[in-house]
Amino acid sequence: MQDADVYIEDGVIAALAKGRLVIPGGIDTHTHMQLPFMGTSAIDDFYTGTRAALAGGTTMINDFYTGTRAALAGGTTMISALTMFTLIILDFVLPSRNESLVEAYHKWRAWADPKVCCDYSFHVGVTWWGPKVTQEMEELCQVHGINSFKMFMAYKDVWQLNDTELLHAFDACKRLGALALVHAENGDVIKEVSSRDAD
Repeated sequence: MQDADVYIEDGVIAALAKGRLVIPGGIDTHTHMQLPFMGTSAIDDFYTGTRAALAGGTTMINDFYTGTRAALAGGTTMISALTMFTLIILDFVLPSRNESLVEAYHKWRAWADPKVCCDYSFHVGVTWWGPKVTQEMEELCQVHGINSFKMFMAYKDVWQLNDTELLHAFDACKRLGALALVHAENGDVIKEVSSRDAD
C-alpha cells in the first residue's frame, strides 16, 4: 500500500500526515436502520447507526435487527481508521403488503433525513405485486433516483412474491435499467417446516 496521507479542508490539501494511511470510506450496501420487522424494530435509528459508522471509520454496519450496540456487547469490534472520503449508507425501504412503494419511500426519507450523519441511499423492496407497482417503480427511478429493488422469496404472507410476480418485477427492473436484488430462500418450505412440531 502506498503512503498517500493528506488532510483536505474545503477541497484543498491542508496537511500531510506522515506514517498514516488514507483509506477511502466504503459503501455498506446492506443495512437495516430503524427497520420495523415482524413486531420488532432495529435498535439503531438513522442517527445512531450512521454516527457509529463514522466513529468507527468503517462502513461495515450490518445490524440486522439487533443493532451495533448489541453486537459490540457481544464482542464484535470495529476497526478505526482515518478517512477523508464520503461515507455512503444504503438501507432498505420495505413497504408493508399493499402499501404504496412511493409512500413507503417518503416515510423512510422522513425518518432518515433529519438524523443521518453521512450520505445515504435506498434500495426499495417490492413486497407485493399489482399494476400500481410497475408505475411506482418507474416513478422511484425517474423522479427519486432509486436504481435498485429487492424482491423476496421468503417471509411468506409478509413480503414473499410468487414466481410470476418475481418475473414481472425482474422485467420491470430490466426495462428501467435498475438492479434486481433477491432475498433467495424458499418461503414455502420455511413456512411448512416452521409449522411442524419440534418433536
